[in-house]
Amino acid sequence: QVLLKDGKLIMHRDPKADYTLIPTYRDGFNFPAGTLHYERNKQNKIIHVKVYVSRARNVSFIKVR
Repeated sequence: QVLLKDGKLIMHRDPKADYTLIPTYRDGFNFPAGTLHYERNKQNKIIHVKVYVSRARNVSFIKVR
């Protein structure tokens, strides 16, 4: 999950792992384990996120309702 906590964007992986997302460019963020990038559709809505870590690149997570 990615959520807003105390004014910061946080990636919550499990009860013991929260990572602060550090903005690097529009829709791009770094975190201690790697990088993620949000992709938007023509209506400017976020449709999925791609994650890049040391052993995996371009792993896509699609937004579901």
